[in-house]
Amino acid sequence: MGKEDTETSAVYNIVALCFDGEKKANEILKEAKSEGMLDNYEIVAQAVVEHDEKGKVHVHEPGRGVLGAAI
Repeated sequence: MGKEDTETSAVYNIVALCFDGEKKANEILKEAKSEGMLDNYEIVAQAVVEHDEKGKVHVHEPGRGVLGAAI
């Protein structure tokens, strides 16, 4: 069996946090990045999901144009 025939698997961790306030999650993410809290992690994808006062859901994925449709 050649290398191209072997199966590989990967483990991904998904972290979901909820905050009060429409813009709070984005504020916390910016703060964590600026303080280097995420420097030792390989982040494959990230998104901030906001639920506005009208009931609409907005998904913000910096640098990921197509991934949002998949999520």
